[in-house]
Amino acid sequence: MTDNDLHTGDRADLWRDYLRQKCRKQLAEIGREWPHNRSLYIDYKVVERWGKEGIALADEILENPGKVIEDIRDALENNTLIKTADNQPIKKDAINIRIKGVTRKVLLRDLRAQGVGKFISVEGTMSRISFVLPRLKEAVFKCPAGHFTKKYIHHGKYVEPTGCSTDGCTFKKLDLIPKRSTYTDSQIGQLQELPEYQKPGEIPHHILIDVEDDLCGQIPAVGRLTVNGILKSTQRIVRGEKSATFDLYIEVSSIEREQKSFSEIEITEEDETAILALAKDPDILTKISQSIVPAISGYDDEKKGLALQIFSAKQAVHVQMNKVLRGSIHIMLAGDPGIAKSTMIRLLAQMIPRAIYISGTSGITSAGLTYAMRQDGFDNRWVVEPGAAPQADESQLFVDEIAEMEAGDIMALNGILEEQKINFAKAGMVGELNTRCATTVAMNPKGGRFDSCAPLADQIPKKIPPQLLSRFDLIYLMQDTVNLTKDAKDASHILGLWSGNDYQFEVNPPIPALMVKKFIAFMKRQPNPILNPQARKRLMDEFLELRKQSENGTVAITKRALEALVRLATAHCLMRGGKEVALQDAEISIKTHRYSMAQTSTDPATGKFDADKVSGHTKEKRNRASTILEILRNQGGKCTREVIYREMAVKDMSVTKEKIDIILDQMAQEGAILEPKAGVVKIA
Repeated sequence: MTDNDLHTGDRADLWRDYLRQKCRKQLAEIGREWPHNRSLYIDYKVVERWGKEGIALADEILENPGKVIEDIRDALENNTLIKTADNQPIKKDAINIRIKGVTRKVLLRDLRAQGVGKFISVEGTMSRISFVLPRLKEAVFKCPAGHFTKKYIHHGKYVEPTGCSTDGCTFKKLDLIPKRSTYTDSQIGQLQELPEYQKPGEIPHHILIDVEDDLCGQIPAVGRLTVNGILKSTQRIVRGEKSATFDLYIEVSSIEREQKSFSEIEITEEDETAILALAKDPDILTKISQSIVPAISGYDDEKKGLALQIFSAKQAVHVQMNKVLRGSIHIMLAGDPGIAKSTMIRLLAQMIPRAIYISGTSGITSAGLTYAMRQDGFDNRWVVEPGAAPQADESQLFVDEIAEMEAGDIMALNGILEEQKINFAKAGMVGELNTRCATTVAMNPKGGRFDSCAPLADQIPKKIPPQLLSRFDLIYLMQDTVNLTKDAKDASHILGLWSGNDYQFEVNPPIPALMVKKFIAFMKRQPNPILNPQARKRLMDEFLELRKQSENGTVAITKRALEALVRLATAHCLMRGGKEVALQDAEISIKTHRYSMAQTSTDPATGKFDADKVSGHTKEKRNRASTILEILRNQGGKCTREVIYREMAVKDMSVTKEKIDIILDQMAQEGAILEPKAGVVKIA
């Protein structure tokens, strides 16, 4: 065979040899599973590496894909390469030839007329996708004389035959015979270019994609994906008139998802052996926490909480009590500006498959968080468009700069965090969307920097309600304090990042990034562990010990926080590959939870845990508010602020006018008192 033969003519024989060598197993699977399995996938990279002939075949795939598909089908039919279980022949048109693994990517914005008819590979995200609907593939028409006319239907609107195809028949009016016609499943979608390819000030480019047969229903609604297919064009129809302008679309051959879920990450036997050995390390939490975001130095305790969050247990239902048990761990990072909160959660979002990162500075609304109703442009049906939380179902949601969102939009997080689902009833549609995602939010303080002695609620915007704060299992106050030893270490780490890949850091990640992903994927596939008696007793003792502080009026810990302890212990058990939550898991949970409480729930006046410090209602404030109400009652329910200052000074020598004003303002906001005019207060 000459080189010229490789570039011209029918290549069915070449494809026959390739299929016998490289696709034998796949062809056998199609035969066994026919007709459920009816797609043959040709890997472009494998073809390209198949010697000199392979290079020629790979080039022809890109330049003349229609001919290549026919050559492959001819090779299959002429050589009977696929045999069904009952040895029945398969028509060559019944096999879908799908090309994947194309290495040459084309930017969506660079598609031009000269590319029509060629095979392309484009990266993007789905901006919308239609329902799966039947489409005419071969229409059968009947004339009044009883003659049948067949017509193959291409993409877009079909045009009926102008007359009967039977010789001598003059009938022009034909009727479609649905029962004799052939249909295939179809979907129309719109692919949007990736953000990194958008030019400043321009709207993202889009292109329609046309999907048929067994590929329908497999296109992910969210996440990055690569669309492989033939670039085609269809003529525009404007007011019934054919236009000289054509629209481009992609006839999809295959879809490759960029981001797989943890359940889809491939783990070999060698990987499993290494993972099980690693899980036996008694300090596995420290090693995982040091490996998830190695670009950020420090914050060891915060990273441990974030590491446990990744291993959150699955949602479970207690059948006997008919109660849904939330396994997802929610975390708030509240800290000073410039301490890498945003960078930390961005890096985590990139590491975790299907994780969603959004920022309050981008104008996120409640619809963007939950769902939106819209009329689909393809078939005019009303559809539910899932927001960020449903898209992150069974993964993680990261909300940066939450304080920049509007109050009503922030409240949408309530149901997402606790119920882990969103109910909707609009446009005649009633249903629910799952939001079983572990959620991390980050924010800056209201005054620019945090005051460790003041309640958290006094330092965040009032539009973030206390009941939302109580939904978080862990709240970390990340303060930018001066510590020259730590500052020198952090500075060395930052400068090292700018010094090139050859720079040797003082501490390298204990576990390589790929192994971290495989480790997480393997452990998250395991069933939820249950509490053993020792762990249950330890968590109970911790709960009761903290509750003892309520004897003097301080709310030390709530029952919601007890569930947080259980979730943290369960996550650590999953991390080490345990089947039962043991005493060691309970101890890690208590240590992690106490670190968070020490930052957010320690009353500076008593030095004891007070869960209400998060909402700003410490024991001290509650007592002083009660005293103010008592003064007002003694004054007939109404008096001036000066009277309250004087009476409070008698009852509490340590209180200042500034503190009294803060308490009065908070009572007014909560509706306990009214201020009909400046300086006058009365009971509401």
